[in-house]
Amino acid sequence: MSTEWYTTADVCRLLRVSRNTLVRLRQKGVLHAHKMPETRTLYYSKNEIESVLAAHMVDEHGKYVPKNGTL
Repeated sequence: MSTEWYTTADVCRLLRVSRNTLVRLRQKGVLHAHKMPETRTLYYSKNEIESVLAAHMVDEHGKYVPKNGTL
């Protein structure tokens, strides 16, 4: 079974967050980015993003936030 990947732009759109917020999520260990050997682009596992989405809720603006309320 091969892993499906999302790009940074895909993840930002799915989570409705900015690139800076995505960087903070990586720094906090909420998400893990993977770099393919042949490219400088960061990729995120579809399974991991789906898990993050399932562990979060949507605020009144439709933006995903952790259940504890902080990104």
